[in-house]
Amino acid sequence: GSSGNDLTLNLHGQLVAPPTPTVQTVTSLSGTPSNPVVAGTSVTLNAAVTAGGSPATSATGTMSFLDGTTVLSTQIVVNGAASLVTSTLPVGINQLTAVYSGDSTYIGSSASVGYGVQPAPTITVHLPPNVTTGTGTPVPLSVVVSNPVGGQNYSSNLWLNLNFSGILLQHSTS
Repeated sequence: GSSGNDLTLNLHGQLVAPPTPTVQTVTSLSGTPSNPVVAGTSVTLNAAVTAGGSPATSATGTMSFLDGTTVLSTQIVVNGAASLVTSTLPVGINQLTAVYSGDSTYIGSSASVGYGVQPAPTITVHLPPNVTTGTGTPVPLSVVVSNPVGGQNYSSNLWLNLNFSGILLQHSTS
């Protein structure tokens, strides 16, 4: 039975679909520092959403950062922008993409950029075998720098002079 304290609640309503986004967007993507960089360098990828040529600072949702088809990370969009810091980009030209998910107002969009990563330079020093010399007598060395960023391989001849006050390197280019 009913005690008089029972409450019956009847709800009548309808399921409402979320609004369909209607505002077109453009996503931009840039990397800092400018490319090319040396492998292992920390790179900041910045993605921003604009609508009608102005920053879409009220845009929400997510921004996925990809290298080719590999997702590097997915970040929350704050004030219409998202960033990612990475130091694991492989050597070569990386096709980086930022994919904005869109939200209830803004339609998703994406942007891509090629970003170059070069191998780190290597320095090789060649010494002549079994050199015996006295104090103040130069010992010839050969130095080769391979894979320098933005340039050609470099080689140089050096002479190493040993004396009681330390080591003196003298240089001449080849």
